[in-house]
Amino acid sequence: MNPVNARKSNAKTSAKPAERMRNHHRLDRQFARFLFVGAANTVLSFIAYRLLLALGTPYVIAAALGFSVGAVNGYVFNRRWTFAARDSARARLVYVSVQVAGAASTSLLVLLFVDGVGIDKVAAYLAAIAPVTVCTFMANRSWTFADRTDASREAFAGPETGPEVSDIDGPSEPPKGHENVETTLG
Repeated sequence: MNPVNARKSNAKTSAKPAERMRNHHRLDRQFARFLFVGAANTVLSFIAYRLLLALGTPYVIAAALGFSVGAVNGYVFNRRWTFAARDSARARLVYVSVQVAGAASTSLLVLLFVDGVGIDKVAAYLAAIAPVTVCTFMANRSWTFADRTDASREAFAGPETGPEVSDIDGPSEPPKGHENVETTLG
Protein backbone atom coordinates (compact mmCIF):
# COMPACT_ATOMS: atom_id res chain seq x y z
CA MET A 1 0.00 0.00 0.00
CA ASN A 2 1.46 3.38 -0.91
CA PRO A 3 1.77 6.16 1.73
CA VAL A 4 -1.16 8.19 0.38
CA ASN A 5 -3.54 5.22 0.60
CA ALA A 6 -2.19 4.34 4.04
CA ARG A 7 -3.05 7.84 5.29
CA LYS A 8 -6.55 7.58 3.81
CA SER A 9 -7.05 4.20 5.46
CA ASN A 10 -5.84 5.55 8.80
CA ALA A 11 -8.17 8.54 8.50
CA LYS A 12 -11.13 6.24 7.98
CA THR A 13 -10.35 3.98 10.93
CA SER A 14 -9.36 6.72 13.36
CA ALA A 15 -12.45 8.90 13.01
CA LYS A 16 -13.04 11.17 15.97
CA PRO A 17 -15.65 9.99 18.50
CA ALA A 18 -17.78 13.09 17.84
CA GLU A 19 -17.81 12.30 14.11
CA ARG A 20 -18.78 8.67 14.78
CA MET A 21 -21.62 9.85 17.03
CA ARG A 22 -22.76 12.39 14.44
CA ASN A 23 -22.93 9.61 11.85
CA HIS A 24 -24.65 7.34 14.37
CA HIS A 25 -27.42 9.90 14.87
CA ARG A 26 -28.14 10.58 11.21
CA LEU A 27 -31.86 10.21 10.59
CA ASP A 28 -31.46 7.66 7.79
CA ARG A 29 -29.16 5.42 9.85
CA GLN A 30 -31.37 5.68 12.90
CA PHE A 31 -34.45 4.86 10.87
CA ALA A 32 -32.70 1.85 9.28
CA ARG A 33 -31.66 0.60 12.72
CA PHE A 34 -35.14 1.28 14.08
CA LEU A 35 -36.59 -0.78 11.21
CA PHE A 36 -34.16 -3.63 11.90
CA VAL A 37 -35.04 -3.66 15.61
CA GLY A 38 -38.68 -3.22 14.62
CA ALA A 39 -38.52 -6.28 12.37
CA ALA A 40 -37.36 -8.35 15.34
CA ASN A 41 -40.06 -6.75 17.48
CA THR A 42 -42.65 -7.51 14.82
CA VAL A 43 -41.67 -11.16 14.66
CA LEU A 44 -41.85 -11.43 18.45
CA SER A 45 -45.14 -9.55 18.68
CA PHE A 46 -46.67 -11.51 15.79
CA ILE A 47 -45.72 -14.83 17.42
CA ALA A 48 -47.23 -13.62 20.70
CA TYR A 49 -50.38 -12.42 18.88
CA ARG A 50 -50.85 -15.78 17.11
CA LEU A 51 -50.27 -17.70 20.36
CA LEU A 52 -52.77 -15.52 22.22
CA LEU A 53 -55.36 -16.03 19.46
CA ALA A 54 -54.76 -19.80 19.66
CA LEU A 55 -55.40 -19.58 23.42
CA GLY A 56 -58.74 -17.88 22.76
CA THR A 57 -57.77 -14.32 23.69
CA PRO A 58 -60.02 -11.71 22.02
CA TYR A 59 -58.13 -10.31 19.01
CA VAL A 60 -58.20 -6.68 20.20
CA ILE A 61 -56.57 -7.66 23.52
CA ALA A 62 -54.19 -10.05 21.77
CA ALA A 63 -53.06 -7.21 19.48
CA ALA A 64 -52.18 -4.95 22.43
CA LEU A 65 -50.42 -7.75 24.32
CA GLY A 66 -48.52 -8.85 21.22
CA PHE A 67 -47.39 -5.28 20.63
CA SER A 68 -46.18 -5.10 24.25
CA VAL A 69 -43.92 -8.13 23.84
CA GLY A 70 -42.10 -6.41 20.98
CA ALA A 71 -41.99 -3.14 22.90
CA VAL A 72 -39.88 -4.60 25.71
CA ASN A 73 -37.33 -5.89 23.21
CA GLY A 74 -37.45 -2.55 21.41
CA TYR A 75 -36.58 -0.45 24.44
CA VAL A 76 -33.34 -2.28 25.09
CA PHE A 77 -32.09 -2.36 21.50
CA ASN A 78 -33.34 1.05 20.41
CA ARG A 79 -31.94 2.79 23.47
CA ARG A 80 -28.51 1.19 23.13
CA TRP A 81 -28.07 0.75 19.37
CA THR A 82 -30.50 2.93 17.42
CA PHE A 83 -30.41 6.12 19.47
CA ALA A 84 -27.35 5.58 21.76
CA ALA A 85 -29.25 7.17 24.62
CA ARG A 86 -28.69 6.83 28.32
CA ASP A 87 -31.04 4.78 30.42
CA SER A 88 -33.10 6.94 32.74
CA ALA A 89 -36.39 6.84 34.58
CA ARG A 90 -37.60 9.63 32.26
CA ALA A 91 -36.73 7.61 29.13
CA ARG A 92 -38.50 4.52 30.50
CA LEU A 93 -41.62 6.51 31.39
CA VAL A 94 -41.80 8.26 28.02
CA TYR A 95 -41.07 4.98 26.21
CA VAL A 96 -43.90 3.23 28.05
CA SER A 97 -46.22 6.12 27.15
CA VAL A 98 -45.24 5.95 23.47
CA GLN A 99 -45.67 2.17 23.47
CA VAL A 100 -49.08 2.39 25.17
CA ALA A 101 -50.12 4.84 22.46
CA GLY A 102 -48.68 2.45 19.85
CA ALA A 103 -50.52 -0.54 21.34
CA ALA A 104 -53.78 1.43 21.50
CA SER A 105 -53.30 2.62 17.92
CA THR A 106 -52.56 -0.93 16.78
CA SER A 107 -55.71 -2.24 18.48
CA LEU A 108 -57.87 0.57 17.08
CA LEU A 109 -56.52 0.07 13.57
CA VAL A 110 -57.06 -3.70 13.80
CA LEU A 111 -60.63 -3.07 14.98
CA LEU A 112 -61.20 -0.58 12.15
CA PHE A 113 -59.76 -2.92 9.51
CA VAL A 114 -61.67 -5.99 10.75
CA ASP A 115 -65.06 -4.43 11.56
CA GLY A 116 -65.00 -1.43 9.24
CA VAL A 117 -63.19 -2.75 6.16
CA GLY A 118 -63.91 -6.44 6.67
CA ILE A 119 -60.44 -7.88 6.29
CA ASP A 120 -59.00 -10.90 8.08
CA LYS A 121 -57.71 -10.42 11.65
CA VAL A 122 -54.14 -11.37 10.76
CA ALA A 123 -54.07 -9.16 7.66
CA ALA A 124 -55.52 -6.32 9.75
CA TYR A 125 -52.70 -6.65 12.26
CA LEU A 126 -50.07 -6.64 9.51
CA ALA A 127 -51.70 -3.58 7.90
CA ALA A 128 -51.60 -1.70 11.21
CA ILE A 129 -47.86 -2.19 11.67
CA ALA A 130 -46.55 0.32 9.07
CA PRO A 131 -48.31 3.51 10.23
CA VAL A 132 -47.74 2.70 13.89
CA THR A 133 -44.04 2.02 13.23
CA VAL A 134 -43.47 5.41 11.60
CA CYS A 135 -45.32 7.23 14.38
CA THR A 136 -43.49 5.44 17.19
CA PHE A 137 -40.10 6.08 15.51
CA MET A 138 -40.75 9.81 15.34
CA ALA A 139 -42.04 9.92 18.92
CA ASN A 140 -39.08 7.93 20.26
CA ARG A 141 -36.56 10.01 18.34
CA SER A 142 -38.13 13.30 19.41
CA TRP A 143 -39.13 12.54 23.00
CA THR A 144 -38.03 9.24 24.46
CA PHE A 145 -34.38 9.16 23.46
CA ALA A 146 -33.78 12.89 22.94
CA ASP A 147 -31.42 12.85 25.96
CA ARG A 148 -28.49 11.19 24.24
CA THR A 149 -24.98 10.50 25.51
CA ASP A 150 -22.59 13.37 26.19
CA ALA A 151 -20.48 12.58 23.11
CA SER A 152 -23.43 12.78 20.75
CA ARG A 153 -24.73 15.98 22.36
CA GLU A 154 -21.32 17.64 21.94
CA ALA A 155 -21.10 16.46 18.34
CA PHE A 156 -24.24 18.40 17.49
CA ALA A 157 -24.29 21.38 19.84
CA GLY A 158 -20.75 21.81 21.06
CA PRO A 159 -20.00 21.81 24.78
CA GLU A 160 -22.94 21.48 27.10
CA THR A 161 -24.64 24.81 27.78
CA GLY A 162 -27.50 23.90 30.08
CA PRO A 163 -28.56 21.50 32.81
CA GLU A 164 -29.09 17.85 31.99
CA VAL A 165 -32.35 16.10 32.67
CA SER A 166 -30.58 14.04 35.35
CA ASP A 167 -29.56 17.31 37.13
CA ILE A 168 -33.19 17.87 38.10
CA ASP A 169 -32.76 15.38 40.95
CA GLY A 170 -30.26 17.66 42.69
CA PRO A 171 -26.83 19.24 42.42
CA SER A 172 -23.85 17.22 41.42
CA GLU A 173 -20.14 17.88 41.60
CA PRO A 174 -18.81 20.31 39.00
CA PRO A 175 -16.79 18.77 36.19
CA LYS A 176 -13.01 18.80 36.68
CA GLY A 177 -11.51 22.10 35.63
CA HIS A 178 -14.71 24.05 36.44
CA GLU A 179 -14.01 24.77 40.08
CA ASN A 180 -15.24 28.02 41.56
CA VAL A 181 -12.92 30.82 40.44
CA GLU A 182 -13.02 32.52 43.88
CA THR A 183 -11.62 29.44 45.63
CA THR A 184 -8.75 29.12 43.18
CA LEU A 185 -7.85 32.83 43.39
CA GLY A 186 -8.28 33.41 47.11
